[in-house]
Amino acid sequence: MWHVMTFTILFALTIGYALWRGGAPERLAALTLLVASVATMVVAPAWHWVSNGVDYGVFMVDLVTFAALVAIALHANRFWPIWLSATHGLALLGHLSVAFAPEIKQIFYAAMVMASAWPGLALLAIGTHRHHRRISAGQPDPAWTRFTNNERPALAIG
Repeated sequence: MWHVMTFTILFALTIGYALWRGGAPERLAALTLLVASVATMVVAPAWHWVSNGVDYGVFMVDLVTFAALVAIALHANRFWPIWLSATHGLALLGHLSVAFAPEIKQIFYAAMVMASAWPGLALLAIGTHRHHRRISAGQPDPAWTRFTNNERPALAIG
């Protein structure tokens, strides 16, 4: 259980750091992860990994969280949200793997879903640190990408 306590402490410190020193993308990602964590505790009691099959409540929370992180990544003027979205996508793959291969043991399912949270915290902390360092150095650090009609990349259709 030491890993749960360690993760909880690191989670609280990282979310607090992002809310305190981060820009808009860092704060929005931190709030997204915080809401997802609380929602997961609501939909999944402590013993939920004992049952067999996909935990659809946690899957839905992860799906909504993934969509929010992708939206942040698409609009943020940062690179780290792309990686955060990708690591959270690994959790979705954990859910899908159990849906398609129900013989997977629950302990492996839990590990696949939870393992993506550790690098996600590291990415948020690094992104927050880099933002704070740029601001402290007096460098501009716009939060969101802005395109004018002439600059917007063309979409190739067909």
